[in-house]
Amino acid sequence: MANRVLPLHESPPLIVRDAIASSAREAGRFAQQRAFLSFYRRCVGFTAWLLLRSRVSDREADVAAIRSRLSEYCRLYFSDLAARHLVHCEFEGFEDVASWKGSIVCANHPSILDALCFFWKIPGIGCVVGMRPWGNPLLSFPARQAEFVPRDPALRMLKECRQRLLRGENILLFPEGTRTTRGALNPFHDGPALLAVKARAPIRTVFIETNSLFLGKGYSVFKPTTEPIVFRFSVGEVFQPRPGESARDLSRRLEGHYRDRLGRDGDRIFRLRDAAHP
Repeated sequence: MANRVLPLHESPPLIVRDAIASSAREAGRFAQQRAFLSFYRRCVGFTAWLLLRSRVSDREADVAAIRSRLSEYCRLYFSDLAARHLVHCEFEGFEDVASWKGSIVCANHPSILDALCFFWKIPGIGCVVGMRPWGNPLLSFPARQAEFVPRDPALRMLKECRQRLLRGENILLFPEGTRTTRGALNPFHDGPALLAVKARAPIRTVFIETNSLFLGKGYSVFKPTTEPIVFRFSVGEVFQPRPGESARDLSRRLEGHYRDRLGRDGDRIFRLRDAAHP
C-alpha cells in the first residue's frame, strides 16, 4: 500500500477546503469553543449512562458494552464537529480492523482528539491512560469502568497489558508518552516495545497527519482555530519482535521507522513518501 503524502505547502483537499472554509470562518470563536467543549458535556452524559444502565452479569460482556457505547459517543462527537465544518478526518488501512487481535496499536500523538478517533474507529480497543487524565474526576470514572489501564506503576501496567494481549485484546499506546512537542515526534519511551517483547505481540503502526496542533500540548481550547482541522490516519507496517531482540533495540527500530516517515512544517505534521512506494 503506497503511503499518503501531505506536502508542506498543501492545504486540506481542494473539495474539502472549498466546502468548509467559509463555514469555518463564520462559526466564530465562541461557536468553535462550544463545539469542542461539548466533549465534556458528552462525558457527563456518558457517566450518567454508566450510572443508570442495567449491568450485565458477565464482566467481559459488560466492558464490551461500555466500550461500544464509548465508540458511539466519539462517533457522534466527530460527526457534530464535521457538521460544523471544524474537523475533517480521513482513514486509510482500517478496512480490516475487525480482524486485529492481540495487537499493540502504536501512533504518534499530536492532539487529544486523535485518541478519541481511535476509540471511534476501533470499537473495543483498550488503552493505557496517563496519570493526569486518570486523576481527572470527569474522565477517571468512565476510564475505570471501561477497564482502561493506568500508566503508573509501570510494572503493573505491563503485567496487565500483557495478560490482555494474550486474551486477544488490542491496546492503544502512544510511545511518545505525551502529545508531540519537539518537531514531528518526541523521543520514544521503551514501554510499547517492552510490552511487545514480553507478550510476543505485534505492533501495528499508525501515522497521524494534521494541519493544526489544536489541542496539542500547551494549546488551549480557547484559542480559535485558523482553518478547518484535517486529520489523516494511515496504517503502516506491522512490527514483530525479532528473535533475541531487546526492547531497547525494538524501540529504536520503531522510532526510526516513524522519524524516517514524518515531517513537520510549522503546525503541520505530515507523512513523507516511502522510498519503496514512489
